[in-house]
Amino acid sequence: MVISGSDGDKVFDAKEHLLNLEEDYLQDVTENEYLQTFVRGSDQGKQKGAVAKQANGFVVKGAPWEHAPDTQVSPAVLYLLNSLKIAKKS
Repeated sequence: MVISGSDGDKVFDAKEHLLNLEEDYLQDVTENEYLQTFVRGSDQGKQKGAVAKQANGFVVKGAPWEHAPDTQVSPAVLYLLNSLKIAKKS
């Protein structure tokens, strides 16, 4: 591109103005491309989410809530409880 004119200051100002427009345009293009990666990424995330719903997800193996608590009382504890009852009655 050639910028010409008789006033050097105006030519310089015109050149700077065009360079600023170019910079703004390129920045907008870069931002839009960057934002599109998130939009595309969220679309892919929805597709992956459909697959993830079919799977079990995050599973903790051997967690305490997977097993019923042991509610049986050991013979030693029964003996202790019986001896306390007898001690209270006496």
